[in-house]
Amino acid sequence: MTRVQTEWDDPHGEKPKYNWADYSFTAEDLQKLKRTGVIMHPLPRRQELDPACDNDPRAVYWRQMRNGMWIRSALIANIFGREQEITHYYMMNLK
Repeated sequence: MTRVQTEWDDPHGEKPKYNWADYSFTAEDLQKLKRTGVIMHPLPRRQELDPACDNDPRAVYWRQMRNGMWIRSALIANIFGREQEITHYYMMNLK
């Protein structure tokens, strides 16, 4: 999933009219999704992803968001040359 990015709409022009039903995933759609399927979404969400899907085990967008936070943290640590400090801290707290 992704969301309709209305922030890119022309602020001075006519606002496009979106039929959110055409761009949404609902609890009813879960019935059509394979048992092995996954639901991903970059967040934040608007009307395109029904909160009723949040507790479904195929909804992995909360994990996706958390993993994104850790990868951004790792990239920042790498950019500033702090990987060794993090590794050292982690190794010291394993004991």
